[in-house]
Amino acid sequence: MASQSVAPPPSSLAPSDVVERLSGADVAVVNKVLVTDSLLSAVPTLGLVSVTATGVNNVDLEACANRGVAVTNVPAYSTPSVAQHVIACALDFTNKIHRQSAAVEDGAWLNSPDFCCFPERTVEIADSVFVVVGGGATGTAVATAASALGAD
Repeated sequence: MASQSVAPPPSSLAPSDVVERLSGADVAVVNKVLVTDSLLSAVPTLGLVSVTATGVNNVDLEACANRGVAVTNVPAYSTPSVAQHVIACALDFTNKIHRQSAAVEDGAWLNSPDFCCFPERTVEIADSVFVVVGGGATGTAVATAASALGAD
């Protein structure tokens, strides 16, 4: 049996195309698609909108609640990568990694009369106070990582 090739859907759809694609559907799996009251009105069969991202800012939650449409998302899919990125940014901020790299590429390390070359003062995270605003899964993961580096 030969497999049939199916073209992937375009990355963005006009609202009328969304209605056409969801026509008669019970479930909508979306990302970056606006789920508005008018869309829900045009697709009355929907019982679930599942957002394949952490946020649901693209979904009219009140309209869904009024129509009995459940809404789900994936709140923790990016927790480790976001926490890692925050720590990477903190390390770049404290160690000036991007500036150190540029200095090395420009020959400053090679031409330094001292045993090392630091174009700017660095700050140790250990014994620093690391403030995380938000106590959700991502904030907790960032706080755990900062704590592992010795921060309070």
